[in-house]
Amino acid sequence: MKRKANGFTLIELMLTIAIIGLGLTVVFFQVDTFLPSSRLEAAASTLVGDLEHLRLASIMLFKKPIHLVYDLKNSGYWALIPYELDENAEILGPGETELLPFRSLPENIQFKDIQLGQMTESYDANDLITVLVNPDGTVTGHITHIMDSYYEREITVRIASLTGFAEIFDHRVEYEQIDDSSF
Repeated sequence: MKRKANGFTLIELMLTIAIIGLGLTVVFFQVDTFLPSSRLEAAASTLVGDLEHLRLASIMLFKKPIHLVYDLKNSGYWALIPYELDENAEILGPGETELLPFRSLPENIQFKDIQLGQMTESYDANDLITVLVNPDGTVTGHITHIMDSYYEREITVRIASLTGFAEIFDHRVEYEQIDDSSF
């Protein structure tokens, strides 16, 4: 009576190694290599997350207004407190204390324009736009249009002024003009 040999065949070992190799390839390369369009959603989500952290810092930690500065020319943003603070967050005097260093948007992603409040005017091209994050939780209401120039795709981040609530839309959204007929 012949006994069956225990173990793996060469084909089974080669398939296992190929699957492990494919998995390691995905881990070691950036996801945007496989899904480049995901960079746009990631940029919008990062902006919303940073804004929420700044709101919480303004409310709970500093109890002072924070300036979120959009740099449309260089496709990025940063945040600061318009005072010089010591290590205990005590005000030393006039100046600036950086809270969030310049955060650049991913390659081929840029701010197309920003609309502040209910204004119909948009800021674009070479503008620096400052948005206030107040210690009562309010934020300067604004809409940020973020563009993926490679895929010619646009996404909108809308920030509500009273609540600081952020919404992300997979298309261009404008402020709606409210008049007497709206009621």
